[in-house]
Formats: sequence, structure tokens, C-alpha cells
Amino acid sequence: MKLIRFRYKGKVQIGVVKGMEVTGLRGSLNDGFDEIDVHYPLSNVELLPPTEPTKVVCIGLNYREHIEEIGAIIPETPIFFFEATLFSCWT
Repeated sequence: MKLIRFRYKGKVQIGVVKGMEVTGLRGSLNDGFDEIDVHYPLSNVELLPPTEPTKVVCIGLNYREHIEEIGAIIPETPIFFFEATLFSCWT
């Protein structure tokens, strides 16, 4: 089963790919869903990333080569930071 998020005529939806067609789903990919009797040609939908992240957790100074390149001190523990999703390249 190939579950997808897609946009059709400006509306974001979830569906399942069956051959060259997308069957609409009601519900959510996280909480469960049911098929509905709505079908779209696969070529007419815009495929979207499977989820919409609300935050991105990053780890900094975790590559020795990069640390040496910028002249930083190697940390004893990893450095964690958050990135706002509106600035991410995948949105």
C-alpha cells in the first residue's frame, strides 16, 4: 500500500496510490483512515512530503573535519538546536 499526501486543486489530502490512480482517504495517517469513493488520476495530483514537520532538531559540531575547519573546540557533548520549519528547504 502506497500512502501519500497530495494536493489537488489547491486542497491538501491523503490518499493511496492504486496503479495510475489515487483513491482518497478520510482520517489521518497517524490516527487511522478509511477509503472514500473519490478517485484522481495520479498525473493530476501534486505529490507532497509525507508529513509537515513542526520543528527540526539539529546537532551541531558533530563532524571533526568541520570543527577543525572552523577552528572550534571539540565539545564534550553534542550541541542540539532547533530550526524553524518555515526557513527549511523542504517546506
